[in-house]
Amino acid sequence: MKSLKGLPTIQDFFETYAFLIVAIRQSGYAAQVISGLTEIGGIFAAAYASLLPIFPEYAVYAAGTIAVIGTAVIEIGLRVLLPHTVDAVLFSRFKGLYLPMTISIWLCTALLLAASGVLSFQNSKEITKEYLPDAEQLATHEQDSTWNAERAALGASFSQDSAMIAGRYETLIAAEKAAFAGRIQAAKTELSNLRRKEARTGQSYA
Repeated sequence: MKSLKGLPTIQDFFETYAFLIVAIRQSGYAAQVISGLTEIGGIFAAAYASLLPIFPEYAVYAAGTIAVIGTAVIEIGLRVLLPHTVDAVLFSRFKGLYLPMTISIWLCTALLLAASGVLSFQNSKEITKEYLPDAEQLATHEQDSTWNAERAALGASFSQDSAMIAGRYETLIAAEKAAFAGRIQAAKTELSNLRRKEARTGQSYA
């Protein structure tokens, strides 16, 4: 049984989408190069930190070798396995002997993608910290002095208003106290008169 592969017979379709093959392939290689650079740094750092106490003289070379091999396994593995994961869906390879192979390919692809993502993400942060300059700190003396002056002015205005309000209410409270003191004294005088009248007449006026 022969499988023949050729160009699309519809010329318009070919002219519209054929250039995408080259663009996608080139962008895929570029993405793998960038991803590989971040991965190799992460693998090297982890391997070097682990090997340095054991083989201090050869830690750099061993870590470099491990980093190259690990990055090659991840990137070449993804380059080979990813097309098979797509083909498994397109050609419905879920029966017979295809099923265990499809499951194995998907698991390996997921594992490699997870490793690539974790290494790239973590090492990207380290690269950013290493090569980007520290954040510039701007002086805030002028703004601080302006804010302190405004805060002092607001505090003085608030204190003045509070003193005026407190003085006004103190006057009102003193007037009310004087008024009620007069009423209380009048009530006491009236009560004293009633008691003397009761004592004099012997009658109760309660």
